[in-house]
Amino acid sequence: MTEFNKEQALHRYIELSERRYAEFEQLPDFQRRIARGDYQFFSSVDIELDELQQEAQRNGFLLDAGWDGNKLVYTIEQMTPEEHEAYLAEEQEQALEDLKWRYSEGLLEP
Repeated sequence: MTEFNKEQALHRYIELSERRYAEFEQLPDFQRRIARGDYQFFSSVDIELDELQQEAQRNGFLLDAGWDGNKLVYTIEQMTPEEHEAYLAEEQEQALEDLKWRYSEGLLEP
């Protein structure tokens, strides 16, 4: 397992986010859908983006993008110890619920 590098994670987050937006701009009806308030788009990098954000959270960081009035600004911020503890507890609870469901569906044997 490699050590989490927040600078590399932020760089990868920016790269994937820009690729995601570029894919959306290629959609033939992108501008029309935006004008109607339809923001339900899916990209080939969505899963990788989600996994990167989860990895950052497991390591105590939050990746985010926000508009500063002039441009999109990407950040990676350290969670407070309380936020990190709450995230880890929630992740553990979700994993337990997933195991219970798999067992109930017969996907896992006792």
